[in-house]
Formats: sequence, structure tokens, C-alpha cells
Amino acid sequence: MKLNIYEEASRCLLCEDAPCTRACATGDPARAIRAIRFDNHKPALRWVKDCTDTDMERAEQACIHYDRPIRIREMLRAVVSEEVSVDRTQASLEIDFCGIPCENPFFLASSAVCTNYEMVARAFDAGWAGVFYKTICMQEIREVSPRFDACQQEGRADFYAFRNMEQLSENPVEMDFDILRRLKQNYPTKVVVASIMGQTEEQWIELAKMAEAAGVDAVELNFSCPQMRLAGMGSDVGQNPELVLFYTAYVKRNVSIPVIPKMTPNITQINQPATASYFAGADAISAINTINPSLTL
Repeated sequence: MKLNIYEEASRCLLCEDAPCTRACATGDPARAIRAIRFDNHKPALRWVKDCTDTDMERAEQACIHYDRPIRIREMLRAVVSEEVSVDRTQASLEIDFCGIPCENPFFLASSAVCTNYEMVARAFDAGWAGVFYKTICMQEIREVSPRFDACQQEGRADFYAFRNMEQLSENPVEMDFDILRRLKQNYPTKVVVASIMGQTEEQWIELAKMAEAAGVDAVELNFSCPQMRLAGMGSDVGQNPELVLFYTAYVKRNVSIPVIPKMTPNITQINQPATASYFAGADAISAINTINPSLTL
């Protein structure tokens, strides 16, 4: 019976520190399986291109699947023989964004799905062209779980809505920029954008310079996070076109990579901060962040 590579790849347990890869001296079968699982065959072969049959046999023997080992050798041989041929009639999805070549127009937005190296690496393996990494700031952030908070009226015990409590990156600043540096080194064809949020002119400039030093392709200015309760941050800035103008201009004068301000929809005239970004020299605009700061009952 012919092996269905998609069904076989879907059986993978997606192990962290996968035993199959540890057993393989010359490749990363776990990444190859993930790529197949997400229908991205060419990158799959990149991770095992130097593997011998002996390497693959060791990887298969190391598989800890509760039922039976993943048929790694057979699956990857099927990919080599049937799935890699390029269809010249298929239109290319490559684009140019702010002078940056992109494999396709699909990027991860700055959010909970891209808060560490492993998350972004898996997305790149699956075929995403780039990432706007979780917003980096200099304040201490402690995420909550679940990420909802009760909105209450003063003097009343009951509540009328759940507020979105998704915040910024919890990692130390140096850790996040090291993650971005490693992502760009290990995935040179992917687009890595640092999303940053400062509270003062000095913080915006320092974070932008750190992003450029990490080798990212561009920097996003988060003027839009509705959850920040500190004055002068998040949507407090995005609702003030004058601050958008100043902070964008400060960053543009201090880095050479593209600068992309992120708008807030929680404003009557979104064209006002967008126009301010334009006059400050922004290379593009991210639109938009969370539409509503709460979910009403």
C-alpha cells in the first residue's frame, strides 16, 4: 500500500528536543517532518539533505510514538521522488516590501504566536515568509492566563465585559534581541521585523538601534496596544498624531532600516496618525492592532 506522506506526517507528536533528531548525526528529521506536515516540501528536504540511510534508520528507531514509529525513511523518499518538482505554470508569490524581498506576502503578526525562537522557527519551516516579533519594551511585563480581565463600573460588584489582557514580550530585552539575531542568522531568506514600544524619546531610539544591531530587516513602532496602562505608551501614543509624528521621526533619524508605525483603530480618525507617520518619513504602516479592547456580554 502506497504511503500517504500527509497522513504519516500528521502522526508525528511534534516532540520538543525530538529523539529522532538527536539520533541523527547529519540532519534534523523533526524539522523535515514538520515541514511536510504543513505542506512545505522543499524546506523539508533541506533539513535532511546530507542524511544517509543509516542516519535515517537511527532516527526512525529513536521515534517514541505511542503506536508505532513514524516511517521517516519511506516518507522522505516519497517526497524526493514525487513532491519536489517545480510547477512552472504556478504564479510566484514573491513580493518586494519596503525594498525587502519576501518569499510570499504571509507574515506572523506581533502576537502570542511569536514570543520565542521555537515558535517563529516552526512558522518559517511551515512556509511563512516573515514575522513581526512580539513587541519588545523596557518595562517589566507579566502576562496573565487566561488573558482576560473583568471590566467593572465604579461602585458595582458585577462586570459588563471581558478586557483583552494580551500584553508585550515578557522576555528581557537582551534575550529578545538575541532571539531575533539567531532567527536572522539561521533563516537568512526570511524577513524578521522587530516590534518595539518605548515610553520616551530615548527609549524609542535605544530600542530601534538595538533592533538594527541585531540584524533585523525592519522595525515596527507599536503605537497601538490598547492594553498598556502606562501614560505615553501604546494607544495613548497612537491616538495623538503629534506624538506619532515625533517618535517616528526620532527613530527614522537614528536607524537606516525601514520604519513601520502600527496604527490603533481605537480612534475616530485613523487617517490623522497615519498622515503624521507619512510626514515623519515612515516607510510603511501596520494597520491595525486589536479592534476592540473588550468583549461585551
